[in-house]
Amino acid sequence: MPFRLKCACKFKIICSELKHKMHALPNCASGEWGPAKAIRHFRLFPLSHETAVINADSSEVELKFTTRRALHFLVKLRMNGVDDHFLDQFVKAATSNEDLIIGLTFPQPGQYGLDLYARPDTDSVDLTLAHACKYLINVTKVKKRIDLGAAKMENASQMVNNKYGMMSACSKLGIKPLTHKEGKLKQMPAVFDIEFAVPVFVSLSYHFIREPDEEYRDHVIMVRENDGLVAKFKVNMNKPGNYLLTIYGRKDGEEKMANIYNYLIVHDPEMTLSRKKKSKESK
Repeated sequence: MPFRLKCACKFKIICSELKHKMHALPNCASGEWGPAKAIRHFRLFPLSHETAVINADSSEVELKFTTRRALHFLVKLRMNGVDDHFLDQFVKAATSNEDLIIGLTFPQPGQYGLDLYARPDTDSVDLTLAHACKYLINVTKVKKRIDLGAAKMENASQMVNNKYGMMSACSKLGIKPLTHKEGKLKQMPAVFDIEFAVPVFVSLSYHFIREPDEEYRDHVIMVRENDGLVAKFKVNMNKPGNYLLTIYGRKDGEEKMANIYNYLIVHDPEMTLSRKKKSKESK
């Protein structure tokens, strides 16, 4: 018979200092890394890269697979802080007889994730593609660096110029906030989401800084949901302080990113806890 698991114990871990800074992995689909899943579920066998991690010292990587059945494929390239739609232009996938060939061109050095989705051609077109496998790709050199959206800001005050909330470019691009319309967010929890309605032809990027000038970009993960029509920014703040989140957007094909929204986010765990206690006492 099925049974429910109950929490047996829990621990609070306090880390006063870090010896090494660890960056979040690219926001790929959940599950194991490497091609083993593709072999089990789709009989899709790797011909070029049999391990989960690919180390590349050039701008281009080619992955090859062979399959024993006709499949429909979708390939997505991921990089933290960069809109998946923007990275689509650096991915090419083609089939030849029983082989799948994926060509990747990387715009900048860094860490990338590759998600491969598949569906048998015999299945209905109404069925969604299932996740087949994923790779972690470390790129050390590229021939020509390509701007990924927004220039690095020297400090927080220059980033927003004391203007918070919606900028004029937001409505011009057809972008609408779904959750947080006010530009100044006070007493926010450590973890929360900000959502926008975004046309599929618009790419987004962002900067996240803890005042005065501490780079915190790795503490925000941006994902596109609902067929790309919803952009969700998953914010994670591990220290008290004032944070500045600046969001940029542009239409596909345009070169420059426009500032569309600025947030001043105040995170004070002690004040938040005090408010919760007062709320309980009033009840």
